[in-house]
Amino acid sequence: SARKLRVEQQVSQERERKRVIEKNELEAAKKLLEAAKHSQQNAESQAVVAADQMAIRTADWADRRMWKAFGFLRRLFAFQLVIGMWVATAGLVIFVRFILTTVIDFILNHGHPIDAAPNGIVGLQLIGIGYALYVTAAMGATLVYIERNTRAILRN
Repeated sequence: SARKLRVEQQVSQERERKRVIEKNELEAAKKLLEAAKHSQQNAESQAVVAADQMAIRTADWADRRMWKAFGFLRRLFAFQLVIGMWVATAGLVIFVRFILTTVIDFILNHGHPIDAAPNGIVGLQLIGIGYALYVTAAMGATLVYIERNTRAILRN
């Protein structure tokens, strides 16, 4: 009876060990399958990039010039956006200073404010110039991106 019990325990332990091994092998196989899928996706992405680069290299001289121009225009419009934001911010600061100065002088001089209008006009002009720079850069960049993406789609 004790021997039979030991044999059954050994058989049970052996079954459990085989089950654990099979479970581990199944998990390892799943991980390998996921890695293979990920590797295939990376390979497909690399193939698309390589095809795009080959298309750029084999484009005619006009297309190569246009791609360089698009890169330059993107950087130029980005710079213009930053300048527009800085100019508009400076104008806002000057205009707020004008408002505060006018209000304080109005209170201190009992209804007779000093002539601070030039500061207000300069502030509003800078806000307008900064906004115009920002908007024209955004519209120009949009057109460049549309043209660039259209060329990329038509090339493929």
